[in-house]
Amino acid sequence: KFYVDGDLQDEWSGEVDWSEESYVVQTGNHALQWTYEKDQGVVAGDDCAWIDYILFPITCQLSGLENSIIPDITKLHGNYPNPFNPKTTITFSVAQTSSFVNLEIFNIKGQRVKQLVNEVLPAGKHSAVWNGKDDEQKNVSSGIYFYKLKTTNFEKINKMILLK
Repeated sequence: KFYVDGDLQDEWSGEVDWSEESYVVQTGNHALQWTYEKDQGVVAGDDCAWIDYILFPITCQLSGLENSIIPDITKLHGNYPNPFNPKTTITFSVAQTSSFVNLEIFNIKGQRVKQLVNEVLPAGKHSAVWNGKDDEQKNVSSGIYFYKLKTTNFEKINKMILLK
């Protein structure tokens, strides 16, 4: 069973194949709990459970802007300030309701530095703040970086400069 703040979100019973599950959790502190109850009824096979690859995308500050105005198209607006130090805000619009959005930062070599957004967002204008740190929360060096916005039907890359 899986609980968020004591509320049952999902449960599995019997022999279940591997599956990927996603749950929307609002911003803030939450108690996540997985429980496993051994039923003593297994004749053959394993009597156990596995939890693998848990992702908590809490590495940026997201804010919905003007969400009451739904844009006609998905668009990567840009970042400000640019050049920046120590942080920049990347703004974008999502046209489709409940669209899965991925926003990542890459260095000049094309290597991913940071994943800012990797979740379903409602249609509307949004922004994400990058603090100049990588996925391990280490400061990156000055230079040219690229940010890529990708949704189901949209992909665009823009350039930004970090000056220290």
